[in-house]
Amino acid sequence: MQAATELLDRLFIQGLQYKRAGVIVNGISPSSPLQQDLFDVDAGQIRKLKKLDAAVDLLNKRYGSETVVIGAQQYTKPHGEGKADVFADAIKHDHKSKNPTTRWSDIIELK
Repeated sequence: MQAATELLDRLFIQGLQYKRAGVIVNGISPSSPLQQDLFDVDAGQIRKLKKLDAAVDLLNKRYGSETVVIGAQQYTKPHGEGKADVFADAIKHDHKSKNPTTRWSDIIELK
């Protein structure tokens, strides 16, 4: 914050009209999106999981999307399309939290 303030002090010219603008950066992630356990980091386990991901990707590329899915990926696409629709009834969402920042139907209404 201090560096930004110093830069603005050097760039600001009295009498000019300025417009406010912003920059939003999204999608920054490590090359491996694998979330590591803080207390149990095992490089061998991470290598095995990367190999598993590569094998699943290869099978899906060769035999079609969603031929092999990880358990958490067994959600249907909109309108029940896709091979994963057979798993939709097996997944229970009874106690799922609302998502008011990402889903229109979950927006909180104040009265």
